[in-house]
Amino acid sequence: MQRAYSRRLELEDLVDLEQRAARRAYRTLINNAKREHWERFLASLDERSVWMVNCYASGILTDSR
Repeated sequence: MQRAYSRRLELEDLVDLEQRAARRAYRTLINNAKREHWERFLASLDERSVWMVNCYASGILTDSR
């Protein structure tokens, strides 16, 4: 672990490059899933739930205890 950390700035370190690529791919998957979920949620709105979305988007829903 110490050796891997000390070599993190070396440009030719394949383990670090693979780890960065995996982390980047994972972050992309999470962001895509969040966006797709939000788009599906917005597509399923009706007249009653549109106010809930307004509260989500404006940050009104908070735990004020």
